[in-house]
Amino acid sequence: MSLTKAHNRMVQGSYLNVLDYGAVADGVTGATTAIQAAIDAASSAGGSTVYFPSGNYLLNASLLLKSNVTLLGEDGAKISRSSDSFKIIGSTSASLTSLTAGATLKKGSTIVDLDAGSYSSVSVDDYLYVKDRTSANVDFIQDFVAASGAVLVSPDEWVYMVQTFKIIEKLGSNKVRVDSAAIIDFPITGAGSIYKVDQAIKNVLITNLTFENNSSVEGTNAENAFINTYHVYGLDIENCKFNLNGLSGGVYKNFGALRVINCDFNAPKYLGVCLRQACPNSVISGNTFRNHTVNDASIFIEAHNYNITVSNNTFDGARNYELTNAAALISAIQCDAKVTNCVFDGNTINGYGVGIRMELGCMMNVISNNVFSNMDICGLRLNESSFLSISNNKFFNCGLSTTAGTLAVTQSAIFASQCVRLNIDGNVMAWETGYSKPAIFGTFDYTYFKNNTIANTTKIIANGSFNEISNNKIESKATDQIISISGTSKHHNIIEHNQIYATAVGGCQYAIRIDDGSECNKIRWNASSDCSNTVALTATTNAQCLF
Repeated sequence: MSLTKAHNRMVQGSYLNVLDYGAVADGVTGATTAIQAAIDAASSAGGSTVYFPSGNYLLNASLLLKSNVTLLGEDGAKISRSSDSFKIIGSTSASLTSLTAGATLKKGSTIVDLDAGSYSSVSVDDYLYVKDRTSANVDFIQDFVAASGAVLVSPDEWVYMVQTFKIIEKLGSNKVRVDSAAIIDFPITGAGSIYKVDQAIKNVLITNLTFENNSSVEGTNAENAFINTYHVYGLDIENCKFNLNGLSGGVYKNFGALRVINCDFNAPKYLGVCLRQACPNSVISGNTFRNHTVNDASIFIEAHNYNITVSNNTFDGARNYELTNAAALISAIQCDAKVTNCVFDGNTINGYGVGIRMELGCMMNVISNNVFSNMDICGLRLNESSFLSISNNKFFNCGLSTTAGTLAVTQSAIFASQCVRLNIDGNVMAWETGYSKPAIFGTFDYTYFKNNTIANTTKIIANGSFNEISNNKIESKATDQIISISGTSKHHNIIEHNQIYATAVGGCQYAIRIDDGSECNKIRWNASSDCSNTVALTATTNAQCLF
């Protein structure tokens, strides 16, 4: 890409050529000192573009990003590294100054009340970091693991929460206005705490560069990603290539919005892109992820994240070894621990263990218009999650693994465990002959499963209460039962207006079967073809409504 064709943000003002600062682009000579000098000069000038002519620039130490700097590569410009201890980094996690608050920061409020000393120490454009309590575990995710299922699916209980804010106005009377509303009540005069971010980095763009791991990179954990930043607010990565060679992740982000647009990630290890905590309003769109090698996910979104869009990405190829248990499971997208208000739309996922995985209380998310094909286990894996909208997706051949071990029971288009209030509407689910699996399987309550078109499935298994299964068109290879309400004390389900076709040779015994002990279900206006019985009630299924 020539400089004249670059995004206008790249060409404002002069640009600084790293060769002029002593960089040697031979892939052998360490270039970090020269590149850092160019970045420092660009930042000191109030912001500029650091330009990388074609060549291979070897990192021999970590590179620190600075505010208002663009890193722009000419076609063929590459940054390589020979050790995973050499990274492109932002502020360290310890760059915080404790403040004293004058009142609780209320949910929905943009006004922060400080004491006089703290108020005088902050300025407009400073960033604040707040948390509602001290994590009980060094790894805060363990707080969520220890929480009960009831807590995790409740919209009122957040387990442990942090958020960051930019000060946009000092109002007087020791009050400041911030750029976004608090998403919970933060008791920052008591159990919670508030800090000023001392070394916040702002407005960084990285574009048209290739990042490559040399064979000596060890990649021992997810934090050894090539780009690993704390407190960089407004980090954009566009039109870049990450040749990770199965040795590390690509981008690992804590605090501040991240945009990853039109990038290629080749053979990531652990996590291709990770939003660790407090990265609201991030966008990951138009990227390609290929040949993911080792746990966990190509895109991983962890606790304290909300308002994130993951759209129009292509994921291809992570079925590179046989699965025996959950530890070996690779997902295209994984969300852990109260990830909320996110949109996952228009992604194409082929050949992964799981397409999209939501764990530990994820809620209020939209999963729409995605294509899941040739999954080892399932298209969607949902655990202790709630209030999810799942619509207009296509599932094809989900559940291919023949050595899934403990995961075999979860093979399906959608697997849901201890979930509530799912809205599963207007999806298409299909299998080729010989690969049939359940359309949906698991334990869930207060869920709508409606207007779905399903071909060559085995069955629909709902172990729950207060669900509605309606207006579906179902073709099933099952010979025993097609829609099954399983488990005792699973009551008050509605099954209506479904068209059920048995396609197995000899047909199917039951179109709909209600298990022992399940009561007060409403079953009406269903049509079945090649089923011996449309509805079967077992000996202890009492008080049903059939018509």
